[in-house]
Amino acid sequence: MKTVKQLIWERFDQLMGGVGDDITPEDVDAGEFDAGEEVEMEHTNDPEIAGEIALDHLSEDPEYYIKLYQAGLIDEPSAREKIQQMIKQKGIK
Repeated sequence: MKTVKQLIWERFDQLMGGVGDDITPEDVDAGEFDAGEEVEMEHTNDPEIAGEIALDHLSEDPEYYIKLYQAGLIDEPSAREKIQQMIKQKGIK
């Protein structure tokens, strides 16, 4: 039986040619991915496409969304909260 994440991943690979095509959500930090998916919804109404965009960014920099937050570039309140929790958990200043 497939896990929920495996079923989701089967639908995620819609944007061919992205730098994140070789990774899955399981390959990146779950908190970064969740926050990234929320942030990238500014570009689409499709959470699967937002996930693809997040994977592209996270394949280049595993802490992409933490850095975006630290630069003051994340406006989505729920994504900000998730990232604040990650920063506390990881002990990042």
